[in-house]
Amino acid sequence: MTTESAPAQVQLSPVIVNVQTLGLDDLPACIIDANRGAEQLRDMAIGAGRLALERAIYCGTLIARARDLAELHGRGQFTAWLELQVESHDDFPSIATCWRYLKATRYKETLGNGCPDFASIQELYIAAGILPPKESADSEGGSNSSRREAPMFRLKFELAAPNPAQWQSIDRREFLQKAKPVVDLYEACKAAEAES
Repeated sequence: MTTESAPAQVQLSPVIVNVQTLGLDDLPACIIDANRGAEQLRDMAIGAGRLALERAIYCGTLIARARDLAELHGRGQFTAWLELQVESHDDFPSIATCWRYLKATRYKETLGNGCPDFASIQELYIAAGILPPKESADSEGGSNSSRREAPMFRLKFELAAPNPAQWQSIDRREFLQKAKPVVDLYEACKAAEAES
């Protein structure tokens, strides 16, 4: 179990509301003080982000342990266990968050010591393929006025292994959970096309 140290307390001088009363000779010291405070708070935010990331990975490790133990009692027992925990505890992470933690933890474990130092959970989720990468407005056609308004949908689909039999059980369940709305939409579009 890792121990975390609390971020250092920042001693900031009170903010001077009426800067109009400051003279030119007063400003350098005030600027230096304000800059120090901004840098200390930035460093605390970066440290807090890293602690949050470590906690998410640790939570994923705990969830993986729960999965391994629950599956000893039979196939599908982990999902039932997870649903029970979510229903029983108000502060238990959602099922979707648990899956993200598991995937992020598995991704970080596959990289081992070569894992980059992610600054946020979001960066790790993007690298692990849990979230789509950020795209610039230009790559989306944001500066091209001749393009029609935003498309009605955007579908991105990548497979690491095309045969679901090669997937881990957790990945198949996650796919089924996420694909259902797409299948429903497909059926609705098919019906709308038949009517028109």
